[in-house]
Formats: sequence, structure tokens, C-alpha cells
Amino acid sequence: MKNKLLIDKVLFTFVLTILSVNIWATSSDTLQNAYYVPKLEFENNTYKKVLNKVLSLDQECIYFTPSLEYGIWLINCKDTLFITIEGGSQQGKPFRLKKIMGVLKYKNHDFFVYGDSLPNAILRRSNKNIRIIVPDNYTISEDDSHSMHYFCVYNSYCYYLKSVRRGLKKK
Repeated sequence: MKNKLLIDKVLFTFVLTILSVNIWATSSDTLQNAYYVPKLEFENNTYKKVLNKVLSLDQECIYFTPSLEYGIWLINCKDTLFITIEGGSQQGKPFRLKKIMGVLKYKNHDFFVYGDSLPNAILRRSNKNIRIIVPDNYTISEDDSHSMHYFCVYNSYCYYLKSVRRGLKKK
């Protein structure tokens, strides 16, 4: 009876060890590709109109999904801020993590913000970070459907300049 109990304990310990190593290996793979970036928030509601315009235009495109990810590039030039917002099936993959200033979550979409400095009148960093997982097997798709939207901010006014869209839905 004692031998049976000893064998059960050894077997239980062995199985538990194997499972623990497997779980640790899986979680370390995930953590190896996990990045924490600042969560961004709007300083005021004025600039939500910019993202609403982008989302309404992109709903006409074949690549649009309710959780499509975007890249936002901010370029400061003297007293004017130029904003380029790019959306598409490949745009949200944060393969440029070294230049990322943060992530803005809006209407179930992630907007990855890149640039040299964060315009305080538009966006601010919150006290929270967002975890981003970059898959090991990330490949660039042959689908080049995308959109680019251009805005500028001058004297606290935001101007829509133009959009270039590739991959419109057929009517």
C-alpha cells in the first residue's frame, strides 16, 4: 500500500512538473513578443472629429473591419502640425515600436501614434500602458488596399487636406 502511494506521489509530481514547464514555455514565448506602450487620450473632444472622418471614409473600403488598426504620423513644422493617418490590413502591426509614442483607442480601433513629440493641445499620455503582442510569424500581405488621410492643424484649427484610398468597395 505504501509503495502504491509512493508511486502515485512520484507520478503526480512528474506530471505536474511536465505541465509546469510546458505552461512556462508557452507564457515566456508570449511575453517575449509583448511590448508595453503608453495609452494616449484626447486632451479635448475637438480632434475626435478627425478620427470620425477617417472611420466614415474607410467604411467604404474593402479592408475595413470594426476593429481595424491605424498608424498616425505627427510632423511638427514651425507653427503647423501635419497629421497623416494610414489604415489598411497591414497598418496597425507595430513593427516600428522604437518610434511609437503611444496608442489611442477610439471606437474599438487602435491608432498607433508615431512622431518626435506629442502635441499637448491634442493628446496626452495617461497613467496606463497597453500591452501589444507582436507575432513571430508576421508577414506582409500581398493585399495593398489601404488609405491615407491628410490633415493639418494651424492656429488651433484642424483642416482636412485630402484622402488617397485604394481598395474601394464595388457598388
